[in-house]
Parts: sequence; structure tokens; C-alpha cells
Amino acid sequence: MERATEFIQLYNQLSSRLSELAGGDRGIPFTTLADRVARGNSAVRAFLSELKDFAALRNAIVHNNGFPVRVIAEPSEGALTEFRDIVNRILSPPKLIPRFQKVIRCFDEGDRISTALEYMAQHDYSQIVVRDGSHLIRVLTAEGIARWLAQNAHAELVDIHNTTVKHVVPLEPPQAFELMSRERTIYDASQVFSSALERRKERIFAIVITHSGKQREEPLGIVTPWDVIRDLELQRS
Repeated sequence: MERATEFIQLYNQLSSRLSELAGGDRGIPFTTLADRVARGNSAVRAFLSELKDFAALRNAIVHNNGFPVRVIAEPSEGALTEFRDIVNRILSPPKLIPRFQKVIRCFDEGDRISTALEYMAQHDYSQIVVRDGSHLIRVLTAEGIARWLAQNAHAELVDIHNTTVKHVVPLEPPQAFELMSRERTIYDASQVFSSALERRKERIFAIVITHSGKQREEPLGIVTPWDVIRDLELQRS
């Protein structure tokens, strides 16, 4: 019953952590704990359905709640591997940095829009980071550029070489991006993107990562919805 022993150890370890996050009450059932913690913990929220399934499996493995527990079944190797992976992700969720760390080029409002477009095409980016006149972070997206082009469609000739980023970035909605600190997790990022869709808010195109999520700090990385989807799929494969 080695697999059952490891499963129970992992289950107890996770239960103890959930209890801590819920305020230390150890008399609360596991599924109730998970529901309560999931409200404020994006990693637990991401695996809430699976946690409830594994709670049912635990009850099938253990005959009673006394000590020592009486094991009457053993989980499959696949179930144990999946549960071990979920517990590890909840206890040590992947942080945005270093996972999405990269050198970020910050464009100035005075840069030509043609330069921005060339850079986006060269790197296959749909958004770039911009510093405004107050040194605050903004994000310029391909959609924002398209809106600018649409507004100027009546003009006989749109001169992108003499148009600066400053003329285009105001067309970006304020909610087009969010700032997050390097300590936040990939599950936090996933929640930001999904919440915008669930609440039918303005679409969030990117999350800019700084040291503590503040405007005047240097960008350390950038995350898009596609980055999060791809990363989470790789973790589950």
C-alpha cells in the first residue's frame, strides 16, 4: 500500500495548508476548506474540481478518520501522479518571474508608429510597452493601431512615418492591460484574464510584470492570454 501511504501524506499536507489559509480551523471538512480558500487563492481555484474528486478518492481509500487510519484501497499510479502534481502546484505555484522574464523594449511616446509596427512585425508581437510623458507604463496593441487607422480612414493618405505613438496610444482603453508584481503566480494571471471575460469587462490584452506591480518600475516581463493558456496546457501534459 505504498501508493496509498503517499497519497494520504500528500492529502494531509495539503489539508494542513488549506487550514492555515482558512485561518487555522482544523475542524472544517476538506471540501469546505477548498471552497473557502478558493475564493482568494487562484491556484486552489484552478484545481477546485479536481480537489473535490481527490477528496472522494481519499474517502474511498481510508476506512475511518481515526488514528492510525485503516487503508482499504490503493490509488492507481496515474491518480497518485496527478494528485502529487496538483499538490506541488498549490503549495509552490509557478511565479510570473522568472517564468515570463524577458528583456522588454519600452517605446517612447515620441517614437514613430512605423517603428513600432516594424518591431511588432519582426517579433510577431500584438502589443508593446510604452512609457508616457510621466514615465507611466502603457500598452499599445495591434487593435489600438487598427482603431487609429479606422478613425483616419477618411484621410486620403495615412502617414505612419510622421505619426507618433503619442497620437495612437490614447485610443487604448485604460483596462487594456494590468500590472502585476513578480511574486504573483501564473494562476493569478489566468484569473485576471478569465474574470474580464466572465464579467464581460473590457478585454485585457496583456499583463506587464514589474518588481512590485507599480507603474514607474522597470518592466520585467509581459504575459498574454495565449502565454497563460500554452503554459497551463504544458503543465497538464
